[in-house]
Amino acid sequence: MKILFEPSGTHIHKDILKVRLDLYPDKTDKSYAQNYVSVPVIPDGGYPGKVDDEGNPINQKQYDKWVESLPHIWQLNPCLSVFVRVDENITKALMTEFVGDVWKPDVLATIDNCMIASTPEQPHLSAHLISPYMRYKTMLSSAKTLSFDPQTKANIDSVLADFSIGTVKGKAERIEPESIDVGPGATDRTGTDFSNQTLVEKTNPANATGTLDTWELWFSSTSDNATNVEVATFYIVSGNNVSTRDYETLGTVAKGSKQTFTGLSTDVTTGDFAGVYYNRGRIETTPGGGSCLYHSGDMIPATNHTFSAFSYIYSIYATGTETPTGWANIKNLRMGTGTILATDLSSIWFGTTEVAVADIAEIGGVAV
Repeated sequence: MKILFEPSGTHIHKDILKVRLDLYPDKTDKSYAQNYVSVPVIPDGGYPGKVDDEGNPINQKQYDKWVESLPHIWQLNPCLSVFVRVDENITKALMTEFVGDVWKPDVLATIDNCMIASTPEQPHLSAHLISPYMRYKTMLSSAKTLSFDPQTKANIDSVLADFSIGTVKGKAERIEPESIDVGPGATDRTGTDFSNQTLVEKTNPANATGTLDTWELWFSSTSDNATNVEVATFYIVSGNNVSTRDYETLGTVAKGSKQTFTGLSTDVTTGDFAGVYYNRGRIETTPGGGSCLYHSGDMIPATNHTFSAFSYIYSIYATGTETPTGWANIKNLRMGTGTILATDLSSIWFGTTEVAVADIAEIGGVAV
């Protein structure tokens, strides 16, 4: 695989600075075929026919006929986009060391296997494997970034501008799938929808409360690559009024195949819906039979805002992990210069008194 830096994904979320690395499969990789796609060449100036105020074609049939007449080229899309936690002092050398230490050949072979794992019987399996597998492989720095401005972003993007690593592939590992489930699925559908709108997909609301670390989208090849893409979790305030629970910036998303993004941390509560905004491109849709809400323009974040109902299904999906309860909330305890996994502890001694960890209600005011 080849690993490249994608500047459109640089952003800060919950005081954590994240940069995006795109993994492009080699011809010998299993995920190459599904990401090497034929796409039309959209000319400068775009569609020459009549469009509405937002630039969307008025006559869909004429637009489809125009797209079919365009020359096509083959485009290689990423098989996976990974958001890595960094700080403002990130350098090319540090990123190179991180990739070499954490994304070893066996990891890349496993990712390759995961990305082709979905089947008609298990259409979302790839995301459910990537979610747990990549969970602890996306942190270069744990430092918080309390200030972030356009100049900081420009500096980081400049430092990593030509970051590129070619890798070898090792032996794939076994993974047990898990995860929260939200959204109908990022699949190649029969229709497409317009750009510059915010969509809230009500199909398949979240089945648990926790954090979404992996998102999937499928944008149609009949338009440009999607740009300024944001994903979000929404909840109903009343009627068609919705608010955003949490959101993250993905940046530019390639068209023509399912695109998967991991290393994220989007809050979600049982019953929440998956949502997306993009100012360019066309998302894959299934007209009719669905239940969604939409609003023109960027409504991420939204606070008790009125959306309109629409009967479409959109190609969006997300997975993650439930918020742990009890002692499972504690990952490890530091003992001097080392650590002990919380799962290896049965009791803690306070002076001469032994207390079972199952009997500890809180530590430092935090419930466990």
